[in-house]
Amino acid sequence: MFVKRLRIAICFTICLATIIASADSYAPFTNYRAVDATGEYYVVLKRRSQTAPGFPLSVDFEIAKRNNGSPPVLAFNERSAKSKLPGDGAQVRPGDTIIGKGTLDRAPRHIVISSTGLGFVGVDVYGHNFGELRNGAALVIVSIDGTIRHRKNLIDLFSAVEVGTFMRSTGSVWWSGYSWIDEKSKQVVIVSERSEPGRKRLFRTVDIESGEVRSGTSELVTIALRDRIPSAIEPAIELAAELKLSAAAPDLAMILDSDSLSLMTRLRAASALARRGNYQGREMVRKAVLDHNVDNATRITAIRYVPYMLGDDAAKVLCELLRQGDDSIRSEAALAMRDVSAATANPLLVEIVRKGPVDALDSAIECLDWKGADAVRPVIPDLIKLLENAPKTNRPLWTQQLAALALGKCRRDAREALPALIRLAEKHSGDEWNRLKDNSPRMLNPFNSRDRYSTDWFVDAILRIRQ
Repeated sequence: MFVKRLRIAICFTICLATIIASADSYAPFTNYRAVDATGEYYVVLKRRSQTAPGFPLSVDFEIAKRNNGSPPVLAFNERSAKSKLPGDGAQVRPGDTIIGKGTLDRAPRHIVISSTGLGFVGVDVYGHNFGELRNGAALVIVSIDGTIRHRKNLIDLFSAVEVGTFMRSTGSVWWSGYSWIDEKSKQVVIVSERSEPGRKRLFRTVDIESGEVRSGTSELVTIALRDRIPSAIEPAIELAAELKLSAAAPDLAMILDSDSLSLMTRLRAASALARRGNYQGREMVRKAVLDHNVDNATRITAIRYVPYMLGDDAAKVLCELLRQGDDSIRSEAALAMRDVSAATANPLLVEIVRKGPVDALDSAIECLDWKGADAVRPVIPDLIKLLENAPKTNRPLWTQQLAALALGKCRRDAREALPALIRLAEKHSGDEWNRLKDNSPRMLNPFNSRDRYSTDWFVDAILRIRQ
């Protein structure tokens, strides 16, 4: 008994250590250009020294203002840049005015830029902060001319007891949630991270002029929505939904109806209202997901709202996206289908498997597989045909592997698929099939909810069906 308990304790410790260690993995710092919410002011940050990813490094910064009559400035990061257009890059655009510059001894985790020329704020640090309470870099307020006005320690923002409630990992304390600049009151608003369900968020304000730190409440969220603070609208919408702020409902409704705001922002407001039982943004969501002229990032956001915004119509809309969307849209639609009831989704997915189009076949099979054996059983004959004759999809072998995965879920009900599965196993999985075909199967990982008998999908399906 002692040995068994010791093994369990060791396994738990290893798993926990793996989770914690992975939380402290960082990509190398890359130079970038961050822009305020209006595209008027921006900051370019470039590293001064090269260090191992996640470890302290200093950066030079330049604060610039868009030249009158020029297009709004776009953010840019060397890590994610796929192409470079004229004026793109981690640099000040030709013709724009540099109004401040300086150096930060620790690169910030993220920055917030004033839309009225108050400067910018660096929040937390890039990489490991080592749980330091007094590193002077938890919050750095920089004037428009590049002068550092205030440096705040973490212990200046939160008490030691409060810091102790934040999630910790091997190299950091994870305290930073949302932040914005209230231009009217000239203060920085800090909202702490919410490390686990039920833990409340903490609110702080820091006066830009004096540096005074004060405790705040969720009323700061409703103020941000009411005043349409550019750097705060989207985080405030998310917080209003998360905290279920009834006082925010009128402002969310006004944001939803505002043609001057981006479609993405209005969709987020529609989602926040829906969580309070107000579905007035339903048609906006429907139009956004089906409109091919809407950019993919906005459509993907709208797709994630479909299951709880469109109710019984969700399955129909998502299946339309499976039929007509590109790969990224189709993938998001399939994921969203997980949250749609089987009663409305399954008949439409079965129809796609039987009648096409062929581009939607893989996604439809995956969705039925996720819904379970009851969803797959009506298409067992159709899936067997896919095994017997390679489908005309972009990746026919992948389609057959998906079919095998779904058939395996049906166990003995799919026994008519065995001849076709065995032929495919012999063709594509010879060594694995020869090793297991005459053996009593054992689960690879009894702790895994997906009780696989083999890493090969054809072999795994055979062994499941034989059980």
